[in-house]
Amino acid sequence: MIGILVRNWRDFASGMFVTLELAVVVWFVGLVLGAPLGAFRASLRGRAEAAASVVFLGLGSIPILVYLFWFHYPVQKALNIVLDPFYTSCFVLGLFNALIVSDVVRSAVADFPSDYALVAVVNGVSRRDFWIEVQAPLVLIAILPAYISTQVTALHTTLFASLISVNELFRQAQTINSREYRPVEIYSLLVIFYFALCFPLLMLSRWLQRRYGGYRA
Repeated sequence: MIGILVRNWRDFASGMFVTLELAVVVWFVGLVLGAPLGAFRASLRGRAEAAASVVFLGLGSIPILVYLFWFHYPVQKALNIVLDPFYTSCFVLGLFNALIVSDVVRSAVADFPSDYALVAVVNGVSRRDFWIEVQAPLVLIAILPAYISTQVTALHTTLFASLISVNELFRQAQTINSREYRPVEIYSLLVIFYFALCFPLLMLSRWLQRRYGGYRA
């Protein structure tokens, strides 16, 4: 296994870099789009809330791999454009991650105890100050464990990019295996790489859940 790693370290490093680059973009898009979208969804009531739920359930019912191939092939053909598969992956995986993040944020905002706002009103705290000094920090703490966990899932989805020819870590492992034909060692290295990336994040999520999970009086 060490020999394979030494002989192919450049390919492994290149794949790792692309995977991390893709993951960072997906994380960024998920946070920037998903957080405000989740807050907006939490503010909806009645029919608007029901309609939004139906739309999001519909979007979530389609496998991410179908989205990826759809945007990479028929959509680009229909628009007569050709995009680098890396950018297509960033777009699709980022939007999918935004949907997941919006659910996390929506739940946290919707579950925020109304008693806190009542106490703030009684004590003469303005809505703006209450949001900045109380609600936003508490919501942020409440969503952190679930947010980190979902971002590990988002990192896992970067493997799908290999199916539209993005040279991320999994595709590089396949390329190396086609040369070396040592699947046990090569894919075991892949297990180690992903474990090293994801396990610390999951442990952090678990610790945050125990330490700060939920709203506390």
